[in-house]
This record gives sequence, C-alpha cells and structure tokens, in this order.
Amino acid sequence: MSIIYDFVTLENQIEHDLEHTLEHKKQFSTPKIYSAKGDLSKRWYVYFSFRNPATGKLQRMKNIYGIANKFDTREDRMTVLTCYRINLIRLLKKGYSPFEDNSELHTNLSSCNEQRRRLQSIQKGNEEEIPYSSYFDGTETPKDHAGLDTNLASCNEQPDRLQPESNVDDESSIEEIPTSIKNSTVVATDISSTVATVKATSATSENPEIVGGEDKSQINTPKKTPPIATAQPTSVATGNTTPKLKEEMAFALSLKKQVISPRTLRDYTSSANTFIEWLKIHKSELQQASDINRMTCIAYLNSIASRSSARNRNNHKVNLSSLFEVLKENEVVTENYFKKISKLKSIPKRNRRYTLEEQERIFKYLETKDPVLLLYIKCISYAFLRPIEVCRLKVKDIDLNNKTLHFQAKNKAHKIKMIPQLLLDDLGDISHLKKENVLFTPEGLGKEWVATVESRRDYFSKRFKKVVKDTFDFDENYGLYSFRHTYVTKLYRQLIKEHAPYAAKSKLMLITGHTTMTALEKYLRQIDAELPEDYSDML
Repeated sequence: MSIIYDFVTLENQIEHDLEHTLEHKKQFSTPKIYSAKGDLSKRWYVYFSFRNPATGKLQRMKNIYGIANKFDTREDRMTVLTCYRINLIRLLKKGYSPFEDNSELHTNLSSCNEQRRRLQSIQKGNEEEIPYSSYFDGTETPKDHAGLDTNLASCNEQPDRLQPESNVDDESSIEEIPTSIKNSTVVATDISSTVATVKATSATSENPEIVGGEDKSQINTPKKTPPIATAQPTSVATGNTTPKLKEEMAFALSLKKQVISPRTLRDYTSSANTFIEWLKIHKSELQQASDINRMTCIAYLNSIASRSSARNRNNHKVNLSSLFEVLKENEVVTENYFKKISKLKSIPKRNRRYTLEEQERIFKYLETKDPVLLLYIKCISYAFLRPIEVCRLKVKDIDLNNKTLHFQAKNKAHKIKMIPQLLLDDLGDISHLKKENVLFTPEGLGKEWVATVESRRDYFSKRFKKVVKDTFDFDENYGLYSFRHTYVTKLYRQLIKEHAPYAAKSKLMLITGHTTMTALEKYLRQIDAELPEDYSDML
C-alpha cells in the first residue's frame, strides 16, 4: 500500500513542480451540487467560487438552477445538475472567468462544437451535412478532413494560466459579489446560459459531489441525459438583458393583478413606488432586484417606521414580501428577504363604542337632520356590516321576499345575511328603484352615483364627521365603526342573560358573521363587551 501511495504522490510530479504549483493560489473551487438533503420542496442548484482579481479572495458566484427544479424526482434533478456541473468544470478549465469578457471563449467554443458536429457527420457517412458547393470554393475538400481533427485537438488544449482546482471551498475567504461586477458585460449570473451552449457528453470520469448534509455521496454521470436548456425568468424587458427594478416590480404587479382586488393592487403599487424612490436616494447603485440584500430591506422598513408607525411599516413589509415572492417564483431573485423579517409589535387603533345614552341622542338628532345618514348607520348597527360593506350594496342585493342581503365581506367574496325586521321597516319599499344603482347615495336611496367604493366610504365618513362628530364634540376615537361595536356589545349582553356563555356566543356568531369562535372571542375582548359583575362583596 505504501508503494502505491508513494507512486501517486511523487512519481508523476517532482518536488520543484509541486512547489511551483502550490505557490499559486487556486482560481476557482470545484463546482458542487446542493441537493437539500433530498428535499424536493427546496431548490437544488450547482454552486462554485471564483477568485476576485481585485481582492484576491474566493467569491461565491450566483447559484445555477436551470430547469432542474422543474423535475419531481431526485434522479431527474441529479441528471440535469450533473450535466450542468460537468459543463461548468469544462468551461472553467478552458479559461472562463466571471470577472472578464468571455466573448472570445464563447466564439471558440461555438466553432469547436460546429467542427465536432460536422466531423461526426462525415464519420457516419452523412455527406449532406456539408454543402456540396463548399467543395468548389476551397472551404472543404471531399476526401481530406484532417484539418477538422487538428482543430478539434486545439479546442481541447488547456490554457497555461489556469491553476489546479481544489475539492474544498475556502469559505472563510468568500465574500459577496460586488455590484460593479454584477453589472459587467459578462458575469457569473450568465453562467447558466453559457453552460447550455456546450453539449454534454456521456463519456466522462467526473463524479459530482452532492452537498446536502454531512455525508457526500458520488453519483455516476448518466449515459443519457434529456435535452437541457436554461430557464429564463419571464419579464417585461426586451432582449436578453436583465430587467431593471422598476420593470421587475411592474412584472410582479401584472401577475398579482389577476388574483387580488383593485384596492390591494393600489396598495402594492404604492409600496413598490415608495421603495423604488427610497432606493434612488439612498441606494442608487442598486439597479435590479437581485442586487438587493437583507440589510437594504431592513434599512428601508426602519425608515418607514421612523417617519410613520409600526403598523404602516408592517403593511409595507407584507406588500413588498408578496411582490418579491412572485419574483422568486419566476427566478428573478433567489431570496425573498422581506418575508423573513419579523413584524414589529403594534397596537391597533380601535374605535370606542358609544354609550346607550350617546347612541339614542345621535339617532334622535339624525331623524330630522339627516335621515339618509341615519339609515346608513342603522345598516351598520342592525345588520352588523362594516362601513365599506354598506357602500358596496346595490339595490339588487336586497331580497325583500326572503329578508336577506347579499354583499362582499372582508374575508369572503359573497356572503348572505338575514335582515332584521327592524331594518326592513326603515328601508321601506325599494322595489321600484333601478337594480344596478348603488343603495346609498348623497341624494337618497338608489340614485345615480358614479364613484368608487373607497370614494363612497370617504364621502359618508366626512358627512358623519360634519353632521354628528362636530355637533356632539366626539374625538378621533369615535366613528361609524363604533356603532357596530356598540350593538354587538348590546346584543351579547342580552344573550348572556338567557343562555350559557358558549351558547350565547354561538348564537352571536351567526348574527355577526365571524367564522370561528376564536375570532369572535378575540373581537369581544378587544371591544370589552364582556365585563364581570360587581365583586365588591369579595374585597
């Protein structure tokens, strides 16, 4: 055994050559395959590091995904990634550098591939692969194709400047890829498309190293591999250039538009525009979504929290996280940093409920001052609707025969509620009104009114402030929503007198529209609907 060891280590390399080789630092690490310990729910990829000529340190290059993650079995993914790894090793040995212009290398590889294809065709006897006219213009000779063999031999020569590769990454010397390098003419992000230009061969001695856990197993190169083409993310940009951040955000919004409401789309658009404007001022060197890191996201959210509130900061986080998740799914970015940032604790602003005396004074005042606003408030109070849900109501949504109303709720696209007789008596006969008209308008019930739902809600909020809040001197803690809290409390306290607590809440759920007992109990605690009896005798 010792004889074999001596032969391997010393026979083919004299001491001088060994010293000469080791005094030069390796230019790149051996490409490896990350298999996530066999977890198919995670993304698999090939990764490697290359020495940055500016810093002299190995830098981790962008992961190569290609189409591997479109396959559902471990064998298929390994087949694709093994091919990527072999092609990448071949490119690195031929002189590929993510920090230099590789145009000449790309041209030489394309020429070699074409010559190899033509030689194989000739060897198979398929003379049609070469145009017959080329035999007369001096570009080809029918019988002598030795030149092709010579050219192919030169294609396989290794550049002198390459250094021997290493099987172990020097993780301590790896640093992030600077933006200036990412924006260069040919960078590491383009390696997947470069790999696809080189044809995979089945005869090879290379064995991939699978990195997914503590142990690394070797997988033999498959004899046959499916056609491989790199998956390019869909975007709104033209050509092969990476879309800029604004275009990437527009792309994400265009996909989200199909699954969210117009109001939510406006919120997403506003958050995206605010983020882009902030980057222009504070991080102008970042030109695309892949340039953004975790610290940039945290700095932006901190700026929102410092000038507004924790709640607004959390809303921006949720909106941008949703957009970056779309970019991640389309492989525009590799990580959604907003998703992993924690929410800040915020105290939600709750409207206080009115006392019974205050509620009665308001109703009595509005009977003569503003009957339309009073009926609007009664829909909130008696039917337990939210103000925006009342604004969505149309005449056709009121079913007088079955005493029901149809509306779009906060958590459901279509919902049906019973209309109490008390509210039906106040509505009166509306059968003569146009079915498509909005139920509540500035001029009365069922009139013509062209306005968005948000505009209608804002109108009645301002009308309530002018007619009620300013008259009775209520502060910002009171609003239209307060009537819903008031009547839920009033109804619950009446039910608890006649039923056990759980039975009372079960009946209340059907009336308020809460989908779970937990949600109802949380709501009752927030509005302090349930208070204990006098406990003076216990003190």
